[in-house]
Amino acid sequence: LQDGALGDIVRFKVPSGRTLQGVVVGEGRVRIQMQ
Repeated sequence: LQDGALGDIVRFKVPSGRTLQGVVVGEGRVRIQMQ
């Protein structure tokens, strides 16, 4: 998982081929927003 500053948007692919999007909410924590 990528690191980012608080409030940054991060995107990452999962094995199923979907792309998940999340918002960095804390140290090492990302709130996932399902696409």
